Amino acid sequence: MRLKTLFFLFLIFIFTLNSYAKNQEKKIKLQLQWKHQFEFAGFYMAKEKGFYKDLGVDVEFIEFDGKSNIMDEVLNENVQIGVWGSGLINEWLNGKDIVFLANYFKRSPLALITRPEIRTPEDLIGKRVMIPLFDASSASFQQMFKVFNISKDDLILVEPNFDIPNFEKDKIDATSTFLPNEPYHFIKNGLPYNILDPNNYGVEFYEVNLFTSKKFATQNPLLVKEFVEATNKGWDYALNNINESVNLILEKYNTQHKTKDALLFEANESKKFILQKNYSLGSIDIEKVRKIAELYIELGFAPKKDNLEDILFIKNPTTISLTKEEENFLKEHPTIKIASDKFYPPLDYIKNNKPTGYSIELIEILLKSLGFNVEFKIDGNWDNQIESFKKGELDILTSIFESNFYKENSILTNSYLKAQDVIIVRNGEDSIQNAYDLKGKIIAFPKGYTYLELLKNKGINFTHLEVENMQEALEAVSDCKADATIESDAVMEYLMDKDSYVNLKKVYKIFDNRVGVYHDFHFAVNKEYPILAQMINKALENLSITQKRDLKGKWFDKKESQNIKTILLSDEEKKFIKENPIIKVSNETNFPPFDFTIGNQPYGFSIDILNLLSKKIGVKFEYETSDSWSQLYNDFKDKKIDLLHTLTKTPQRENDGIFSDPYIWYETHFVTRKENPEIKNIEELNGKILVVGKSWSSEEFISKNYPKIKLLVVDNFEEMLEAVSKGEAYAMIGENLMTRYFIKKKGFTNIKISSVFADFNSTERTSYRFLTSKDKPILNQLLNKGLNSLTLKELDELEEKWFGKYDITDKIDELNIKLDDDELSYLSKKKLIKMCVDPNWMPLERINENGFHEGMAADLIKKMSQKLNINIELIKTSSWEQSLEFAKNRECDILSLAMKTEERSKYLDFTSPYLSFPFVIATLHKELFIENIEQILDKEIALVKGYAYSEILKKRYPNKKFIEVTNIKEGLELLSEKKVFAFIDTLVSIGYEIQENNFYNIKIAGKLDVKWDLSLATRNDEPILNRIFQKGVNSILENDKQNAYNKWFSIKFEQSVDYMILWKIIVPIFILIFITIYWNRKLYNEKEKTKKALNSLKNLQDILEIKNFELEKMSNTDKLTNLHNRHKLDDSLKYELSRFHRTNIGFGLIILDIDFFKDVNDTFGHNIGDEVLIEICSVLNKNVRSSDILGRWGGEEFLIIVPNVTKEELEAFAEKLRKEIEEHHFFKVGKKTCSFGLTISKELDNENSIVSRADKALYKAKNKGRNRVEFL
Repeated sequence: MRLKTLFFLFLIFIFTLNSYAKNQEKKIKLQLQWKHQFEFAGFYMAKEKGFYKDLGVDVEFIEFDGKSNIMDEVLNENVQIGVWGSGLINEWLNGKDIVFLANYFKRSPLALITRPEIRTPEDLIGKRVMIPLFDASSASFQQMFKVFNISKDDLILVEPNFDIPNFEKDKIDATSTFLPNEPYHFIKNGLPYNILDPNNYGVEFYEVNLFTSKKFATQNPLLVKEFVEATNKGWDYALNNINESVNLILEKYNTQHKTKDALLFEANESKKFILQKNYSLGSIDIEKVRKIAELYIELGFAPKKDNLEDILFIKNPTTISLTKEEENFLKEHPTIKIASDKFYPPLDYIKNNKPTGYSIELIEILLKSLGFNVEFKIDGNWDNQIESFKKGELDILTSIFESNFYKENSILTNSYLKAQDVIIVRNGEDSIQNAYDLKGKIIAFPKGYTYLELLKNKGINFTHLEVENMQEALEAVSDCKADATIESDAVMEYLMDKDSYVNLKKVYKIFDNRVGVYHDFHFAVNKEYPILAQMINKALENLSITQKRDLKGKWFDKKESQNIKTILLSDEEKKFIKENPIIKVSNETNFPPFDFTIGNQPYGFSIDILNLLSKKIGVKFEYETSDSWSQLYNDFKDKKIDLLHTLTKTPQRENDGIFSDPYIWYETHFVTRKENPEIKNIEELNGKILVVGKSWSSEEFISKNYPKIKLLVVDNFEEMLEAVSKGEAYAMIGENLMTRYFIKKKGFTNIKISSVFADFNSTERTSYRFLTSKDKPILNQLLNKGLNSLTLKELDELEEKWFGKYDITDKIDELNIKLDDDELSYLSKKKLIKMCVDPNWMPLERINENGFHEGMAADLIKKMSQKLNINIELIKTSSWEQSLEFAKNRECDILSLAMKTEERSKYLDFTSPYLSFPFVIATLHKELFIENIEQILDKEIALVKGYAYSEILKKRYPNKKFIEVTNIKEGLELLSEKKVFAFIDTLVSIGYEIQENNFYNIKIAGKLDVKWDLSLATRNDEPILNRIFQKGVNSILENDKQNAYNKWFSIKFEQSVDYMILWKIIVPIFILIFITIYWNRKLYNEKEKTKKALNSLKNLQDILEIKNFELEKMSNTDKLTNLHNRHKLDDSLKYELSRFHRTNIGFGLIILDIDFFKDVNDTFGHNIGDEVLIEICSVLNKNVRSSDILGRWGGEEFLIIVPNVTKEELEAFAEKLRKEIEEHHFFKVGKKTCSFGLTISKELDNENSIVSRADKALYKAKNKGRNRVEFL
């Protein structure tokens, strides 16, 4: 009994001891660096899900109070662990005993949010900035300020109040911001703002860094290690369960009283800085830490300190753990022998008698990280290296891509580089479009090249010209000893640029008809050493993002030639130079920065260009100097001078000589002081002083057209800038290049270049060219050859010399579109895009009396050209038919506005439509509304000849003879004179001509069931051009289109409208529009009821009807994609079913859904998700027929109605769409796929049954694995 009692007491003791132990969980205080928010969600979830508790740790979160020094709190042991920014690296450099534990935000979201007029850090001088002093003093902000030569002392610092920032209420111009937070409030309330992000001006900093004192880490190494691991688990959970994390913050930590929407916004934005897809949670890249440390040292914040790895809790985090087997191999083979090629730059070549290049440096890094020593064997003959490798004398070959030979004779590592294949041929060799065209040709290759095997495997028979290396291969092609060679673009770009092979070009189509075929580079490892290949793969996986980026940046930045190379000339050109050893060139004494003299010597940008061309083409220029431009021009006409320069192209000058290609472009801008807001249009200057040059064209233009602007007239350009700088004038109008020159030369630091003065700029930017004598056409040919050979580096250096560095304010209205390397290379070589337009199609476009392109399309194309940073030249034509002919003959590269047709697709590619208008029927006022064109087919109907819709109507109604006119005005004149019953064109065009030419006896009487989708058309023999302009079209916003519409159409009604009467009429009409589907009939009934009122307001009738059509378009269009919306698709489906039941002509229905679209929004954010939707629309639009009806069904689903189609045709069509989407590369996201559900109309179908059937087919496709087509 006593034993039982003792045992019972023992159990109670053990239980009590256990309970005591549990209650004695170690307390850790974690100091946060700000107020509670999603920035710390990983810590909250680690506590909430018990990850900390599992360690026996009770964590208390200490919220930042705005006063405490987090570093001191940790070192003084008031808290055990802290969260801070990259400043902790600076503190360690300055001797603080701390340890860096983990990092969670790979890119610092700390930035400044400013008033919209503050565009650069320099604009902050003298402004009130709400920012903590320690942030303003941080290296992150200091590196940004340093770029603009300002310091925190130039700012008026305001202490933060931790409220939602409000520029007006807080009386501030800028405030520090955590990018996932404050922008939400500005976006939600529609407030304009700008972001100044320090990451854009140098080193990217870390944020949300976990650290502790060295003392605490030394005393508790296991606890610290497990704490980091638990925190990593917490972050992983938080990022994968955002809704749950946000709800927890709302419930327990919402001291800032944020809404759920605000927290969700913060969560999704935070993912962009955490970058979990690219980096392990909590990981620290020592190379990035090194860069941050170097910046602190450079800025004078800290002394230099060795052994940077000592800051890390886990030393050498990139050291690779080896298995026992791998360790044994390392001991047995401490030195690895590697082949080095003498002539394979930039991957593997010899410089200063040492192996160098991307592949060489990479394999050294990999092997040394594994603990190996390396030894290189150099041989200029690659075939010798292969033989040594086969004999086992070498362990590794570099820069290898997969082939049967290497599969049989080596073990290939994982890929370490992707490179595009290119065929190199001579300029003018158009017969070689892909590798299959190499049959029977002479191809230059070194012996043993993999391409030899690849070509033979494809059955391509050719003559092999054996050379030592790729340098010799290029020389063979250039010297006509071979027809072509093939290599990776990485190598060819380097070699061609290095030695200026200006007579060679690249062909990107190899075995595939698509541009962009890539192959992978590998290391080839001795077959006897599979474990070595395994170790190299492990090292490749362990390579940090920073190391990869730095290595690629070092070797694949474009290498420019150190010496100017002469150009290969034809016999005719050589003869011309021999017969004309000296070319006489104009030199004006006072036209800086382009053409002027100093001490009788010519100087200027144009002079430098000519001197550079002189060396390239081998001609000698002799300058004839005069202070009179008129005298120089007369000397040119009298053949005393051979060449004029710095000239804009005009019809008069074209009569006097031959113009070269442009060599520089400029635009006319507003110029004002930096403290002033951006000048968006000329009307903003009403009542203000504008300084102009005496007798300059701008003086006459402003005084005539804008009398409310006060003019200050001065003698020259420099005086204009001085007047603005001193505040004597609010603004001036000047060329951007000239302004940049004088700002640089005279130091006008308080002046900025504002937006483009649109009234002085046509669609194409103005350019300067050379003008050569008509009796010397070869000279013009030589100049163009020289201009085409100029490298970007040469041009950039000259621009910087004369105009200063390109300032962001030069592009104040532009958000540049990102182009890939292929697109940039294409534009660099193309230099100029030639455009044809419809010369008389307002308000969409025309060529005005001054020869400029204007109208809605002109405004939108100008916006595209600025965003794409390309130069467009207008090719003047007299009619639309001539423009089509020019496009067909490749005399122009693009058509500004064109509808896709089968005939045009033979020579043009089309972007997705960027303007869309309904076709309407115009009649005289007395006629009733027309429900359907078939009602009037027995009457005379006029159409514009050559327009796509005219061909569509003629095909649709082959028995109807339409009357064709040359333009819209002529058609309306025939109608007004009662020579035809009706005229058909777009709503906007007819409406414009009615009000422009006072056709007040004409009205819009009906609408066709089709709309005019207008795309930008590009020549189809240069497909990359379509890719570029599709990006331009994608960048056009609805607001841009509305502004263009308002400018060219709506504004013209202002003077003729009695708004009181208009309001009384519009209200009942608009109410009727919204409450009925059949608005035409209702509108007609309403018009009947108010006939007396309308009779007295005939001038208003056209306006009302046009606005109604526009309202209908808005109600039927999806805003994001500009496709039909669900409402419009429902109507179209009803119509097609009704037509099917009447005529028994069936139709197909396709519903497609983007696979795993939610992942896009979750990973990249909703903005990128929207871009994917727009790109999907672009792919679909390019492939649907004009008779198909495409729309957005909802979310990521699209619906296509396909009239008059069989089951087999429908399946083939859907499969084509599926493949097009699958092969498309989506911006940032990469590859995406879609699932398709198909069905065909059946006898008893209604809207619900046919949609339900297609929907079931769609889910069948999804259940079978997605990215497939299913029919029910």
